[in-house]
Amino acid sequence: MTLSTPPQLQDVLVKLKALGTAWLDWFQQLPTYQKIITTVAALTGSLLARYAYCKLHRKLNNYPPGPVGLPLIGYPFKPADKKWHPQTLGYGDQKEQVVMFYFMRRPIVVIANPDTYTNTFRSEVNRNPGMTLDDYPTPFAMEHDPVKWHKRRQLNSGSFTTLMKSDYLDTIISSLLQKQTFPDLDQQCSINKPYFCRTDIRWLGFCFLYGVFFGVEGGIPGKDDADFHRFLALDDEVFMGFVFAQKLDLVLGLLQLDVFSRAAYNWYKPWTPFNEAAKMMDRWGQKAEQSGSGNEDTYFNRMKNNLTSGKMTQKEIVADAAMLMTAGLHITMASIEIGLYHVAKFPQIQERVYQELAAHFEKYGAFSVKRMSELHVFRAFVYESLRYGSPSNISLGRNVTRHGYKVGPYNVPKGAILHGSGYSIHCDPRNFTKPNDFYLEHFLDANGRFVRHDKFMLFGAGKRDCIGQHLAVKELFCILSALLHRYKFAIATGQEKNFVIPSSLSFFQESPLSLDIERRQ
Repeated sequence: MTLSTPPQLQDVLVKLKALGTAWLDWFQQLPTYQKIITTVAALTGSLLARYAYCKLHRKLNNYPPGPVGLPLIGYPFKPADKKWHPQTLGYGDQKEQVVMFYFMRRPIVVIANPDTYTNTFRSEVNRNPGMTLDDYPTPFAMEHDPVKWHKRRQLNSGSFTTLMKSDYLDTIISSLLQKQTFPDLDQQCSINKPYFCRTDIRWLGFCFLYGVFFGVEGGIPGKDDADFHRFLALDDEVFMGFVFAQKLDLVLGLLQLDVFSRAAYNWYKPWTPFNEAAKMMDRWGQKAEQSGSGNEDTYFNRMKNNLTSGKMTQKEIVADAAMLMTAGLHITMASIEIGLYHVAKFPQIQERVYQELAAHFEKYGAFSVKRMSELHVFRAFVYESLRYGSPSNISLGRNVTRHGYKVGPYNVPKGAILHGSGYSIHCDPRNFTKPNDFYLEHFLDANGRFVRHDKFMLFGAGKRDCIGQHLAVKELFCILSALLHRYKFAIATGQEKNFVIPSSLSFFQESPLSLDIERRQ
């Protein structure tokens, strides 16, 4: 059956076409200078009309305030750039600190009030974008189905919680430090040459997590091992793939064509590096099992109960482990490197931390996880380093999946992406006494004892906060306590003016800053 255009609509189309033809003929007859003036006037008029429409649209729907941006393009979106955070944009009331702008027609909501941020992320909102792998199921952290996500998160959380209470972490870090890291750094100290131990740090962070997941009895990839270097490359590629997938999702949202979106994802395949990382971890797991590490207190051995009971499949366990390891590796390696830069930049703080570590070591002969609660200055240093030099200025996005969603007093449209502005929260004097200083007292009480700060938001908030945050912090404690007790770090001579600490998770693309490393007696 052929659908015909109604006569009334045909008349309207004919008149519109005639009007357009007449306007084009008139425009072509104008002198050049009048064409320029007319074009500028038309563009100005369209921008003013867009501005008026956006302001009215926000007012009528009670959407958060924010910049209007350009037609189609919207407002430039670059999460690593501090200039677009609410604190520097100048939008939003002083209480709520919520700003909304559009990027490629997609609403982006940034929250800089820690209380509003926490309350908002307690609700069920899905992560954006989704993840589709070739050989493995979607990891629980990227799962959009709330029932599947809740079930698998609980199972993973149970394994991590019990692992944190065991002594196995001490066994891992002691083995790594004594066998490889300490001898290598001691040798470097004898050379007396400016240097930064990025490879040592990345190997140490990688092997710590390798031991958590697979154990150490079956052997760990060495610093010259092809598997180690390939996994580091994959870790960077997974991170960049995630960033690209976010951008691709935003750009394709402009077209609003699901078929085109699927074709673009199938063509670029941003999750291919993650799929390869999962295969590598699957192979390591099989190798560890064959080597007889089944008695070690590892993540995979703890997750076997879920496998035998039918609660999870082997590929689900591997996919979840790959997500946890790649995400944890990236942020912990960045945090350790930034922490060492901080002690070099603030030598008085380094000595203050060292005095506490030296007294603790003299008393116990080691830095065990269970006794870290006695290290108040050291723990304050780790948390202040994460606040002051946060490896991430913005939280992972959450996609609003329903109408009627509220952020503070504002309505938020369905499809909006929510972010927490860690930069704004951690640099606000209402949250931290001296936000622009490296100030250990942010995490110490009047008696010099460590206290958790309720405005510290690096690991997110709500139901979808970072499940591996406790493991990440324990890893930072284990590695940094050993390094800061044994070595003294300083800015390389003559590099004081060029010593600029990077402020992004992607800084591994940059050359490391050189440090002088001295072995303490």
